[in-house]
Amino acid sequence: MLKSTYIALVTMVISLAGVASATMYEGSLSYGDGLFATQQWADPNTFISWTITNEDLEAPAGFDWKYTYTLSVPKKDISHILLEASNGEHPFTAANLADVTGTDAYEVDTFTPGKSNPLLPADLYGVKFDDLSDTDLVISFYSDRAPVWGDFYAKDGKNKGKDVVMYNTGFTDPDPIDPPSDGSNAGHLLRPDTTPEPSLLVLLSLGGAGLLRRRHTFL
Repeated sequence: MLKSTYIALVTMVISLAGVASATMYEGSLSYGDGLFATQQWADPNTFISWTITNEDLEAPAGFDWKYTYTLSVPKKDISHILLEASNGEHPFTAANLADVTGTDAYEVDTFTPGKSNPLLPADLYGVKFDDLSDTDLVISFYSDRAPVWGDFYAKDGKNKGKDVVMYNTGFTDPDPIDPPSDGSNAGHLLRPDTTPEPSLLVLLSLGGAGLLRRRHTFL
């Protein structure tokens, strides 16, 4: 009985791991549909889209999730982007990023409203992708953190003395706790979480520990 239960547990865990290894989420926000923007960026052609997957066979070891963000604006080059990350018991750091493409300049910190981030609705802990200069950008990276819902912000300079920025309309609302899915969620996008998903070995060890406790009880 014990052996058959263990085999069933291993089969279930392997099955779950197989499902996790074939996951992809896609979504977007556009001006007037989950995205706030000012000046030249207040245009229907302004958008941010994302593709998040753990299907990439070229992922560095331990960095299963690949995040790709595409931003496009009609005019005024994007100068930097802020992408939320979690700052809790296990804060997201630069060590949770690998193989960043689209820029060599990035940092993880708490960013506040002010001269560098005009019209930022509130403090944001996350990744700043800097030294950008284009109306069409693609930023991608690998991470060991699974996706959850969150916020972002981007800016250029000024237009006739007025700031050119964009951010998701749900920025000041609590981040949804719904599981990740295609599309957007209440004006939020998907971004990396704080805690990595449990690995297959962890699940197996927990299952084995449970079986041992069960066996000890019957003995």
